[in-house]
Amino acid sequence: IKKTLFALAAIMLFISCERSSKGHWTQSDKEKAKVDFKKGMESSPYYSMLSKTQVDAFCDCSINKFEQMFDSPSAITQKNIDNGDASKVGEECAAELLK
Repeated sequence: IKKTLFALAAIMLFISCERSSKGHWTQSDKEKAKVDFKKGMESSPYYSMLSKTQVDAFCDCSINKFEQMFDSPSAITQKNIDNGDASKVGEECAAELLK
């Protein structure tokens, strides 16, 4: 029984230590980013023109691209937004959405 408890404790420790990294965000970080992206999009004049499916596709595209650029959603700072990273990702995802 001690071996079973030890194995269970090791598994729980491994699961609780999961962290995002560049190219490998955790599922919870992706979900939080999607909520945040949708909130940010609501202020866009184009938001009302998009269907829920299009908004989801745009958010998923953006998250996938940012995941390749940053260690986690919290690493995306105002500096990154100001230097054009967000605009570039937005343009690329909008182009993909219109295909």
